[in-house]
Amino acid sequence: MKLLVLRVTARRPAADARGTDAAAGAGATQGPGLAEVLLIDCSGSMGDPSTKLAAAKRAVRAALKVLPDGTRFAIVRGFMVAEMVYPTERKLATLDASTRAAASEAVNRVYTSGGTRMSEWLTLGRQLLEPHTTSVRHALLLTDGQNVHDTADALASVLAECSGRFVCDPRGVGDDWEPAELKRIATELRGTAQAVARPNDLADDFRRAIQAVTGKVVPDLRLRISTSNVDRLAFCRQTYPTIMEIAGAQRPHDDGPVEISLGAWGGETREYHVCFAVRPDAARRSR
Repeated sequence: MKLLVLRVTARRPAADARGTDAAAGAGATQGPGLAEVLLIDCSGSMGDPSTKLAAAKRAVRAALKVLPDGTRFAIVRGFMVAEMVYPTERKLATLDASTRAAASEAVNRVYTSGGTRMSEWLTLGRQLLEPHTTSVRHALLLTDGQNVHDTADALASVLAECSGRFVCDPRGVGDDWEPAELKRIATELRGTAQAVARPNDLADDFRRAIQAVTGKVVPDLRLRISTSNVDRLAFCRQTYPTIMEIAGAQRPHDDGPVEISLGAWGGETREYHVCFAVRPDAARRSR
């Protein structure tokens, strides 16, 4: 085995003394826009007690307040299926004073019913975000329960379809959700999974999550790893700021470079361990 420690840093565009981009006024383009989907668990358990759904509605309204005008956005009600809350058409709306007010009003009418099938929610999120390839594509998923109406294979298939298409930050509220499920979603979709123990803390958490994603400047950073005929990728693991498995072993007959989506980035540094399996005969020749 051969281990490589990799540190990757992304920096925000340089600003001049007036606080504008140095290239402003010289035909510079603006940074990537934001495309945001709020996936809210509205299964029956969110109504018991009713304070959970009320807190979720407050959290969505809090997110709408901090999202910048011009954001492309949608709100989705998730249970056994996924339904549009706002807009009613299966497409993203553009956030401004009018759509913010209309979306807030639509959230007030949300109700609970049915069970939990997160693969349906993520599929609709992917469909809504897919056309917006030049934007930072992000979903915030809230649930209070376990993914009991999905099979492991169905969720795995949907996660594979969504990987590299958008970043998802799942949130578990209360104490009846399954941490492994949310961690799996976060790992595959390059987000962070967090617990929000008290429903009353949801609004603050949503505000922080949205503020973090509005600071992203690279929609999808990718790591390309090339191997030779004597070594194969064994694994790639993020080790800082969080530990996350990024890629497993390279397939035996996959001779091309391995390209890994690292998700959307702001100005930040992350560290990785990249491990290669080296053929024994190659290792002997190198000595």
